[in-house]
Amino acid sequence: MITISFYSYKGGVGRSLTLANLGVYLAQFGATVAIADFDLEAPGLQYKFQPDSPVPVGGRGIAGLLADVSRGVHADDLNWDIAVDITEESLTKDASAELLEQASGRLLLVPAGNPLEPTYWNDLGAIDWYDLFSSEHRRGVPALARLKQQLVDQYSPDILLVDSRTGITPGGGVVTTLLPDVVVVMMLNTAEHMDGSRLVVAAVTESGDENAPTVVPVLSRYTDPALGRPRARPPSARTPEPDERELLDELREALVSTLPEMQATKVHSPLVLHADLALQHTERLAFGKYAAIAPATPGQALLDDYLRLFAAVVPSSVFVQYVTGVRNRVRSILLDSPDDAKRTLESLAVLVADEQSFVDLIKLYVLRDDLRGMLTAAERLFHIHERTIVHPALSSALRTMITTPRAARFQARDQISPDFVAAYWREEGSGDHEWGAAVSRYLADSGQDGSARQVAHEVVAPLDGDRIGQVIAVISQGAGGAEKLAVDIANESFDAGVHSPSFIAAAVEACRYRPSSPLAQRLLESPSNAALSDADRIGLLFTAGNKKEAGIALAEVSDRLDPDSSGLGEWESIWPDLLRHAPHVRSELRTRNPALLRRLEGDEDE
Repeated sequence: MITISFYSYKGGVGRSLTLANLGVYLAQFGATVAIADFDLEAPGLQYKFQPDSPVPVGGRGIAGLLADVSRGVHADDLNWDIAVDITEESLTKDASAELLEQASGRLLLVPAGNPLEPTYWNDLGAIDWYDLFSSEHRRGVPALARLKQQLVDQYSPDILLVDSRTGITPGGGVVTTLLPDVVVVMMLNTAEHMDGSRLVVAAVTESGDENAPTVVPVLSRYTDPALGRPRARPPSARTPEPDERELLDELREALVSTLPEMQATKVHSPLVLHADLALQHTERLAFGKYAAIAPATPGQALLDDYLRLFAAVVPSSVFVQYVTGVRNRVRSILLDSPDDAKRTLESLAVLVADEQSFVDLIKLYVLRDDLRGMLTAAERLFHIHERTIVHPALSSALRTMITTPRAARFQARDQISPDFVAAYWREEGSGDHEWGAAVSRYLADSGQDGSARQVAHEVVAPLDGDRIGQVIAVISQGAGGAEKLAVDIANESFDAGVHSPSFIAAAVEACRYRPSSPLAQRLLESPSNAALSDADRIGLLFTAGNKKEAGIALAEVSDRLDPDSSGLGEWESIWPDLLRHAPHVRSELRTRNPALLRRLEGDEDE
């Protein structure tokens, strides 16, 4: 049995709600979960599972038993059977579960007691925390061991979740150091929360050995300071934004900066739970019986935050025992009940990260021609579990999406996150330079210039001049950030001595999209500049700042230029400036190519 404690130095972080969501999620999947309410001063877990009324908790609970031990009653003389089965009150019994013949799990609440009864507060006042856990006798230690053993003997739970009270107290110390294998420390982004949490992290990891609990810091109800309101993230933006990553890195550094290395290794990389407007008016579970009918339910972003946290704190071995049987039963109903099969495969693949279920799900998406669903499922798997599972159908769909024409690509870029696109390319297509160039362009078009540049360098590093030219040509078809990157790659390639004709042609195109005086000058001076067309040479002369020389060149070759050529379109905008530096070019064009003059001066209809 794995024991996970949830702690917060201050209230208002959604600690109990997060714990309840985890319990329902695990039980809904098939696990047996026990939830112990050790927030004795403010017990409230019984209120989290039903939207309108608390779950009945019966008579005495943890507070009463610890009070009796403090009064001198021997642990063997007490009734430790205090768990309340709340499975029916909390879990969904849907059609897919019946079709799959899937035995649902169990959810057990180990209550603090009934705070509505006067005897509860008498018991709470009778607890002598020092005598129970700090004195020479420490009679509370075997008492809690007895409570855990009672749960194991009677229910064989897979997971024990423990809700701690806030602050630094003897009771909180028991919950964070004596009981758990993992401690989830939740906090807000304030100095008060951070300083208090730092003390607790140090205490939890103090033993410094491998048996010390693992600490998972969680920055809860995070809002974007620049907006002053909860961040409204699009469905695809499930990883932290760049400013959030920086904040989370700083958070971990603040928590471990004074700890010895052995203690610091027990502190997990911080996670984040974003604020959700749906929970500001009423708290509702995101999973289970009442989640779907609640008037206000959390959005997809917070759901994925929850799942990322669950994946970090629950060992995958907890799920393994349930996966194979469910997966086989899904296959047996696939033709008769494809919607039920799809929903279950999505749970197994995306939420539990079962690879074979993911492959089955991809096949189902292909049969239903649902490319959007396939890409979304793969992206969620990546962002929740940091995994990319390669499949030919997924590779084809992803490559098609990022190599579409510019207008369609811009429409799609907000739907699949750039970091997933880059991660999948590195896993599957890193030897394909054209695909890599499209990935770099996609990143740049999405505003991730640093990542775009990194991918571009990975793509270009092993290539010769001709293929570097192909990369530049693909990237330069993007928006402003991609155009600048294409120019930068061209300049860097010049530094490396690249001068092949195909590279020169691609660099000219990049310089046309984003005029660059240094690049234009290098193209003019290149040993391969003989391959430049008349139009290209004149455009490069102008971009390089040699405007008079560009005018002279135009006059010299004007009789060879086609006035209807689409390649001359950009000259219409530079014509006035060029004319100021080389006014004689007008008379030359009037004589040699009057049709071109009319086009440049906007008199084509005369």
